[in-house]
Amino acid sequence: MSRVSSSAALALGRIGARSPEMIAALIALLADSDSAVRLNTVVALSALAAECAQAFAALQQAEKDKDSRAAAAATAAVGRIDRPGKRGAEFL
Repeated sequence: MSRVSSSAALALGRIGARSPEMIAALIALLADSDSAVRLNTVVALSALAAECAQAFAALQQAEKDKDSRAAAAATAAVGRIDRPGKRGAEFL
């Protein structure tokens, strides 16, 4: 099941899933027990975080992930983003 979740997270990031339900699903995957799922979720959220405050906040929390790869990826993503919602999209 983890492999499916991991692949789903990447796919959602690639297609730019921006609906509130998809953002919520990705954020929920950050709590998965599989570090690969969390890492791929960070990658997916990083594609959305510049335009979505919820995704940006989730990446900030992911900087504390117990897996160093997921934490480093989150830190890198946060560092590339000036601030959330810089284009005004909050995805209500």
